[in-house]
Amino acid sequence: MLDAHVEFRALESILKKFGVKHGDVLYVASDITMLMYKVRNTYNIESIEEYDEYLNALVDKLQEIIGNDGTLLFPVFTWGFCRGEGFSIKESACEVGALNNWILKNRRDFQRTQHPMYSFMVWGKDARLLAGMQNIDGWGDDSPFAYLRENNATTLTFDILLGKCFTFKHYVERCLKVPWRYTKEFAGNYTDADGHTTEKIYSMYVRDLDIVFDPVSDIKEFAGKDIFKHAKWFDIDLWFMNCSEAFSVYIDDIKNNDARGCYKFKNYHPDWTSGQTHPDVKISI
Repeated sequence: MLDAHVEFRALESILKKFGVKHGDVLYVASDITMLMYKVRNTYNIESIEEYDEYLNALVDKLQEIIGNDGTLLFPVFTWGFCRGEGFSIKESACEVGALNNWILKNRRDFQRTQHPMYSFMVWGKDARLLAGMQNIDGWGDDSPFAYLRENNATTLTFDILLGKCFTFKHYVERCLKVPWRYTKEFAGNYTDADGHTTEKIYSMYVRDLDIVFDPVSDIKEFAGKDIFKHAKWFDIDLWFMNCSEAFSVYIDDIKNNDARGCYKFKNYHPDWTSGQTHPDVKISI
């Protein structure tokens, strides 16, 4: 049995310092490459079973911190549905992180939400609510992203800078109906949790590919806004952010700062008067 109790107590202390408590909604995104390297060297791990033991203990600790009255979410985004590969709620692999994929395959206490591109593994008080959402639009007002805003969720990232990998900002763009994105519908085979396959249509607020930009990876534009908080754990960077607070900050940046905190546009300047730069793409089946 791996003895990581001291390490996990330190993690618990950090989360409590940044306000995470029983009953909270916690959204976790991660790159665990460096973490697993450190775990292997610290505990002399040699087997898959030992890695599984450690990851189980990590997820258990996060559950313990927020308690049964809290809700825990991990992203298991996948875009095979967009590529015409169909989607299976039980089988389609996550494309955004090894820990998330591990939870999908190994943790039966989690449920998967239903959108074929932007789904989450969820546990806790609101797991059934989230897993029952029927949102067609990945970032719509009835989506888990809206739930994160409405429930003051804390975003926690392991070894990922929030400014670089923050899908929540696309929900903000959707709320504002920014002109450089448009609604695109996708049709494909959808296999539900009972194994029934039907053809369905889902949508995503995609970016206009004719507009060239780089995502902003630093957080300088948000200096003084105090929405990004940082800590070190096990020599791993942790970043914290409240989704409700971030929503207002991103609204202000996009509307009043030409989205400089989000993007570096190369061949376009945000133009709200001319409307969206690409028409919506609707399909029927």
